[in-house]
Amino acid sequence: MSSRSRVRWALEANWAAPVRKQISQGEAQRETQFLRTVESETRFHALPLREFAAAMGESREKFFILGSSASVEELTSASFDEIRSGTSVGINAWALHSFVPDIYAYEPVPNPDSDHFSTLSYLNRTEVTSRSPMTLILRPRNPIEASQLEQIPSKLRKGTFLYGRISPYTRQEKNLRKDLPTLLRFLKKNRGPIITIDSGATIVRMASLAILMGFKKVIFVGVDLKDTRYFWQVNPSYLDRLGISSFDSEQKWQVHETEMEGFAPFVASTMIRELSTVAERHFGTSFFATSETSRLAKFLPQYHLPTG
Repeated sequence: MSSRSRVRWALEANWAAPVRKQISQGEAQRETQFLRTVESETRFHALPLREFAAAMGESREKFFILGSSASVEELTSASFDEIRSGTSVGINAWALHSFVPDIYAYEPVPNPDSDHFSTLSYLNRTEVTSRSPMTLILRPRNPIEASQLEQIPSKLRKGTFLYGRISPYTRQEKNLRKDLPTLLRFLKKNRGPIITIDSGATIVRMASLAILMGFKKVIFVGVDLKDTRYFWQVNPSYLDRLGISSFDSEQKWQVHETEMEGFAPFVASTMIRELSTVAERHFGTSFFATSETSRLAKFLPQYHLPTG
């Protein structure tokens, strides 16, 4: 075992929780500095949590996280009326969908040949710009990723903001329930730009943002994670309306890549499970899944959207 591995092994012990806390706080400070650099390079602002929460209004009842899985096609107009009654965030390829959420959350991609590279350009349509949704962009890491922000319609730029992310230091599940509450409290008190908890998945970052903002319910819609089928594959009319012949999800395996071991310190469902326990116990926030076939439904209660 290398000296570096021995140090990490030692820092996974119960007694080392305060040390892991200091390491995570240091990473948050470095992330803040990086965000400030990206701000100056892109000319998009990294809004503090309090200001973002204030801009979203006073309601903190329901926070709908809209994924792009095939189960989206089970939703009806009544379902979307219910989603509209709360605060909703559409993640990444949700820009292809006709329902306009309160927030679009986008993670830039490093490959200019990817179909995802042009995702933000699909926001440039009247049904979106007329409703003035906010846009949250995970801070780009390089010029290729930063160039994607140029696609944001001029009418939406005023409401477009950067945010950051940090991952828990631990690599052991048993430590997450001890480390996550401490990390969330620190990020909630942080007066700098928004920094979310991450493990390689936008749904994890948005779930942690909902906790930080004080929502009572976090509801996952179209977050199946069991396979790689998407709503536009089930119903190509979404692409037809946008004048697109195809949209490659770039998922190369049967299981969603965020559920594959080795992709990130923890798979997405593990992080959501641990966040849900911590959120309920320490912050009064409850997590739900709308699809009974979602991987999240194995440990989250079902939220029944109206279908009539």
